[in-house]
Amino acid sequence: MVGIKTFGVGCPEGSVASQIAADGQAFTLLFSNFQVTYAPTENLYQRSTRCTVALTTAVPAGWQFSFISLDLRGWAEIAPQNRAEIHTKIGFKSRSSHQRFVTKLAGPYADNYQFRATFPLKKGQALGQLKHLWSACKPTQDLRIETTLMLRPAKGDSGQTPMTLTVDSKDGSFHHQWGLRWRLCPP
Repeated sequence: MVGIKTFGVGCPEGSVASQIAADGQAFTLLFSNFQVTYAPTENLYQRSTRCTVALTTAVPAGWQFSFISLDLRGWAEIAPQNRAEIHTKIGFKSRSSHQRFVTKLAGPYADNYQFRATFPLKKGQALGQLKHLWSACKPTQDLRIETTLMLRPAKGDSGQTPMTLTVDSKDGSFHHQWGLRWRLCPP
């Protein structure tokens, strides 16, 4: 990795701290404002917010990579019979296709969470047999990770119990937290 940019309502300028490891193989993002709150009694009606992370990667000549997983951590407080969802869309700027992951939490819930969004492997299917979303065969790639936080109040919810969903951090590495698969470019 050679660069990280963030943009969106969920991660306004100055609200994200990022660090890339010296070897370029890992990164950490810390969010101070990536949250959604629904509390009608306090005039807070926000039900969704979004943040996009653009990672610029240096790819060895003649190679491609495919994204397999992403780890997210945060806090959720969800009223009984309500739910929250974290939608993640991953793709390359140079390609029109992408992968989507959805994580759901049901209330009552009030705790930290840690989730891994993983490309759906079918039982008994070898990794090499899957249809992966591969990067282009270019020396520099822009990988986009768009995360949307959503609160889903139950029908008829009076809003007396506020709900909150946050993302505190995203960590990634080409060896541990990130799941990437590499291959030679086709001739």
